[in-house]
Amino acid sequence: RYSLALERDDRLPAAYLGLGKAMQAQGQLAIAIDYYRQGLAIEPNNLPLLLGLADAFGQQPNIAEAQATYMR
Repeated sequence: RYSLALERDDRLPAAYLGLGKAMQAQGQLAIAIDYYRQGLAIEPNNLPLLLGLADAFGQQPNIAEAQATYMR
């Protein structure tokens, strides 16, 4: 349903968040990070997107990027 929402309007941060969470839950961290970043390009201070991104970096593990994202 998130993909359908983006087909209709690709400027919905919540849809990118949903897709990011879904990919993260499946262990597809690189794809999740890409979705989080796309959402943040639309809404840079979106806290759920920032937290999702930081969490995904932490799972990679990419601690430096995770810390930098948490500090934003």
